[in-house]
Amino acid sequence: MRRWFYWSFVFVALSALLMHLEYEIPFITSWLGYLPGDMVVRKGSHLFHLPLISSLLIGGIFTGFLKLVKR
Repeated sequence: MRRWFYWSFVFVALSALLMHLEYEIPFITSWLGYLPGDMVVRKGSHLFHLPLISSLLIGGIFTGFLKLVKR
C-alpha cells in the first residue's frame, strides 16, 4: 500500500511539472484540453471548459501506469 502511494505521488508530481513547463516544452501538453470531445462554451464574457476526452485519456494512462507499477 505504501508503494502505491509513493508511485501515485511521483506520477502526479511529474504530471504537474509537465503542465507547469507547458511554455518550455509545448509539444508535450499543447494537445491537452483540445481533443475532439472536449467542450468549450462561451457566452459573452463567460467561458466554461469541460475536457471530457482529455480526462478519460489521462485516467486511462494513470490506470495503466499503476497496473505496471503493481506488477
